[in-house]
Order: sequence, then structure tokens, then C-alpha cells
Amino acid sequence: MTAAFAALRAAPLAVFVAVAATGVMVALSATAFQVDPTLGFVSSQPVAVSSASGGSTVRVGGPVPDFVLDDLDGSPRRFSDLVASGPGWITFWATWCGPCRAEAPDTEAVLRKYRSRGLTYVAIDVGEGQDVVRDFLSQYSWDSLMDPSRTVSARFGVRMLPTHVFVGADGVVGEIRPGILNRGQMESRVEDLIASWTR
Repeated sequence: MTAAFAALRAAPLAVFVAVAATGVMVALSATAFQVDPTLGFVSSQPVAVSSASGGSTVRVGGPVPDFVLDDLDGSPRRFSDLVASGPGWITFWATWCGPCRAEAPDTEAVLRKYRSRGLTYVAIDVGEGQDVVRDFLSQYSWDSLMDPSRTVSARFGVRMLPTHVFVGADGVVGEIRPGILNRGQMESRVEDLIASWTR
């Protein structure tokens, strides 16, 4: 009798859990969020894509096109000048993107570790204004270029934030990785870039 009563009391809870889990999966599916099974949470957020990309989409194994974007002070910066020698790591991001904010401390730690070994890091904010970006980055040592009209992110085929692009010293794209990276994943990719450069 007691076991039967306990089973009846547990049934509504099981139904509630099943309905809630289904609702979460439907919501994630409907919003095109990506769930990274290795991290257990939403690893990227969708971003509006500009139709004015100004050229073909960048592909793995192809060259990185040169481009000019303003920095946080409004000064134009040419990508080829930033990565004149050595490997490069580009991150497309935004302050409203939860996964971007979550990985920022790991990005900071990795940059502090590898910047002196020839790595160039280029953050590109997608679609925001300078003030909000400057305020967020006040706690970090890295800067950001601004892509308010999303033309550069469109050329790279960016549909999710963050999106990471790893570029060899020869200017060839080695990997385009949508979604959040943890510190270990960042370090692994950076180590590979530096190793291929110093061989």
C-alpha cells in the first residue's frame, strides 16, 4: 500500500520533468542555439547575417582576405598590419552573447600565456557600439575591432557567436570553429598554430 502510494505521488513529478525537458529542447531547436555536449550548455548564440558581404565566404584552407575596421578609438586598423608575421586568432563576438562573456576570462588567460610567443589576437565585435564594448573590455587586456554593419563577419560566414578563426603564419585559415571554447581547447589550438609556425 505504501509503495503504491509513493508511486502515485512520484508520477506527477516524472510527468512534469518530462514535459519541462521537452519544452527546453523545443525552445533550443526553435531559436537555433547550439548545445555543446562536452560542455553541457548552450555554446553559441545566433547572429543576424548581413547580405552585403563584399566578397566570397572565407573557407578553411583558403586565404584570409584583408579588411579594415575601426578600433574602439575610431581609428581604422588593417588586418594585414595586425598580423604582419606569425599566427593569428580571430574571435567574432558581442557583449550581449552569453557564451562570449563566459569564455572571456579564459581568452584573457590564454593571451597572457601566449602573446609573447608571437600569437596575434584580433577580437571583432559584431553589430554593437563602441561605448558598450569599451565598458565590457575595461576588465581585460585585449581590444576589439568594430563590425557594426556586419560586413566582415558576413565574409567569414559567421552565423553564431562566438566564432573562432585560427590563421597560420602563411595567412591560410586552419580552422573556423563556431561556439564557446574552454581554456584547454584554446590552448590546444594556439599550441598547434605556434608549433607549425616555428617548425
